[in-house]
Amino acid sequence: MGVLNISMTTTLLHDAYILCLGQSDRIFQRGYLVIEDDHITDVGDMSLLPNATYDQRIDASGKLIMPGLVNAHTHTPMTLFRGLAEGVSLFTLEGWYNTIRVLELVMTPDMVPSAVAVACAEMIRTGTTTFADQYFFMDEVIPTVAQSGLRAALGYGVVELGDPVARER
Repeated sequence: MGVLNISMTTTLLHDAYILCLGQSDRIFQRGYLVIEDDHITDVGDMSLLPNATYDQRIDASGKLIMPGLVNAHTHTPMTLFRGLAEGVSLFTLEGWYNTIRVLELVMTPDMVPSAVAVACAEMIRTGTTTFADQYFFMDEVIPTVAQSGLRAALGYGVVELGDPVARER
């Protein structure tokens, strides 16, 4: 019978400015964070860093470590329309319909993955790790979001509820 060898990789990020949100809402001006495999296992002030061996040490001086941001309302495929409604009020039915809605009516499923990839890349770049999205062509949105590594709550847009096939999905 073989011996099960479980080895964890440990990474130490040190000398970072760390913002911890939760019950204690703590800030470490000069902090450390320990990651074992893909889980954070310890965080604290550098003065309290345990005397331990780490597989990897990363100097995070001058860096901020904080929880990821959550975008609670987005329509990722709409990056396709960026800049196309400049100078038009979208607060009126006419303004919205004559700019955004006319574009949505000619949008096709093959246009969606590239637009979603841009939106995901922008969210990652700016610290967003989780988002909620509802829009058309969700079957084309899902694979791109999965590939991005972001967490998301995804659903069909309410406008699609008039489509019996989409409603059934």
